[in-house]
Amino acid sequence: MLLPAGQTSKGQNIVQKGYSTTSSQWKLQIDGVAGRPSCVLVDTRKPAIRMVTSSVTAADGRWHAVVCRRIGATLAVYIDGIQRGSTALPAKLSVSNNRPLSIGGKGAFPDNDQFNGALDNVWVQIG
Repeated sequence: MLLPAGQTSKGQNIVQKGYSTTSSQWKLQIDGVAGRPSCVLVDTRKPAIRMVTSSVTAADGRWHAVVCRRIGATLAVYIDGIQRGSTALPAKLSVSNNRPLSIGGKGAFPDNDQFNGALDNVWVQIG
């Protein structure tokens, strides 16, 4: 992803599947004016938002590889291959849902958290 510092906002989705208020959800987003990537998971059974936010910004006008990785009971965020934050999760947390996958926003709706930078090589690996 590439995002200049002057193009940050309250929240910008890079990739999202599901919605926190109506189903389970997983997403990678850029949070706030600081431009720090975060990973979000919302369980199908207990709709608490689980989030980990990077300790550093990625909104500096340079290309960065930003990754959310869940391994067992840990959710971590990486920038350019370096772990920049992690949090513990319930081991059985489920984010399975039948919602569409969205890239660069959460959908064609008002308040869609549109990403204002450039994306390249977006991919998802499950399992």
